[in-house]
Amino acid sequence: MELMDFLYRVMEELVNAGVPIVFKGAMVLNLAIRDNNPSKVERATRDIDGDWVGEYPTMKEIERALQSAVNKVDSSLNVQAIRVFGERKSAGFKISNERGEKIASIDLSIRQNQFCKSYISYVNGVVIKGASLSKMLI
Repeated sequence: MELMDFLYRVMEELVNAGVPIVFKGAMVLNLAIRDNNPSKVERATRDIDGDWVGEYPTMKEIERALQSAVNKVDSSLNVQAIRVFGERKSAGFKISNERGEKIASIDLSIRQNQFCKSYISYVNGVVIKGASLSKMLI
């Protein structure tokens, strides 16, 4: 499976599980570009970025939610916290294979994000909440 498809599938699983994340960054930018100018243009990335917008979580709660989503896509992969969130600092997680090699990462800020809209993932058609294009371009 290609990395971008894997990352979109993880995002879809997080949405399906009701995890309160507004996604942002290259993954959402690619969906916005696709919505506004269907082409083969894509910004490659190796991570998922987002804002956790629900109740204030613990690192363990975030890690469990991410691990569950990753397991539904590929049960051989592991999620590990690498950075604890704090003031002006996002929580960081790495996704690694059974040999401990980093496959991708996830960075989540813990804050409200009112500048969002719905996008449709091109992998399985799941509606994903993401940052608005105007907010991403500021």
